[in-house]
Amino acid sequence: MGKTEILSRLSALPGSIGFYFQDLVSGESCGLNENDEFQAASVIKLPIYAVIMKLWAEGKLDIYEKLICTDADKVPPCGALYFFTGNVEVDINTPCGLMISISDNAATNLLIKRFGIDFLNAEFKKIGLEKTHIERLLFDREASPRGCENRIVPAEIGALLKAIYRRGFVNEEVSA
Repeated sequence: MGKTEILSRLSALPGSIGFYFQDLVSGESCGLNENDEFQAASVIKLPIYAVIMKLWAEGKLDIYEKLICTDADKVPPCGALYFFTGNVEVDINTPCGLMISISDNAATNLLIKRFGIDFLNAEFKKIGLEKTHIERLLFDREASPRGCENRIVPAEIGALLKAIYRRGFVNEEVSA
């Protein structure tokens, strides 16, 4: 299927669609609304993780710093932390792993709370994410109805993935 047919099919679908693809061998790219903002859902977890790994590599963060996940931090059953009873002590490395490997929302919120929305957004800009941003915790039942949503930009996420794949995000070790 060629680029024209892909874009034609995507354009015919209902709703607002953002799409970005780049062949990392040929450099050819294809996109539809790739520079527009879209509701992030779990995609926001990738730049959060990238920022944390960057801070760790720069010596600005102890990845083994302890965090406490309380019952109030546990959001709907999407991950592991939700199923632990009582307070759970974890190091920063643990919710990072849970956030990326099984898309744990409680782990993600624990990290957002630890670093802060404003700090993470400032760090996103430092890694080239100009419009990708966090506005709220995941499953925030009060903020979401007010239109407060985390946002990603397909081309920005594509550029981050490309840098990671090419081992150019921070350094080879962090990219790996």
